[in-house]
Order: sequence, then structure tokens, then C-alpha cells
Amino acid sequence: MASRWAASWPRTWPQARPVLAAVLETTATNATGLVESQLPWYARPFVSIEMAAPLRQADNLAAAARFAAPTLVIAAGKDRTTPPRMGKAVFDAVPRSDKRWLLLEDAGHNGALHAPGAGAAYCDFVRAAAG
Repeated sequence: MASRWAASWPRTWPQARPVLAAVLETTATNATGLVESQLPWYARPFVSIEMAAPLRQADNLAAAARFAAPTLVIAAGKDRTTPPRMGKAVFDAVPRSDKRWLLLEDAGHNGALHAPGAGAAYCDFVRAAAG
């Protein structure tokens, strides 16, 4: 998951340049929450989901809490794959005051950055982060 990578970048790749900003588009809180969000309430008593430990341990909320750079979290209002509430939870976990939240009400999961207003908000964020 991208947020886990961005949060660990300086420790994982010490020879690389530091992360100056992070953009998370239609992100989930964690793999377990993402899978559970796709499972209808009436099926839960009858379904058991097993996933590998590394996937189960990936936690975007914990990763976001370690972000040391400006962050833009983009969610799509009509996203049926990754509910916008998950992106909002990740946004809320980012400890920075310069974080930005962008909810694209009419966008779906794929192509959210093509929604009206998305490109301008993305470019504004990148310009501000670049200084």
C-alpha cells in the first residue's frame, strides 16, 4: 500500500531523496477494512476471509500517522471499491496541519483524477509542496 511505502521511504531507501509530499488517491485504511467494506452485512455470518499476514498487517492509518511531508488525500464520492470514509480516516490520521482533503463527489474509483476540479487541486498541491 502506497502510504506504508511513503511513510517508510527514508528508512527503507536512505540513499534516496526524502519524500517532499504524498498524494493518496482512493486509499483504504487497511486490507481487512477494504475487504469487509465489500462484504454485504447479510453475508458476514456465513463468510470467513483469510489473508496472508503481511497483507493483514498493512495499515494505512498507522503509516499516515508517521507522514513527515505535506499530504493530499483524494477520495471519490461514487467509489464503490474504496469507500470515501476510508480516505477520510487516513486523512484524519495524518498529523500535519498542511494536509489537504479532496472529495470528488461525482467521481468513481477509476479515473478520479479526471474529475472536474481534480487536476487543478492536484497541481495546486504539488506547486505548494515544491515551494
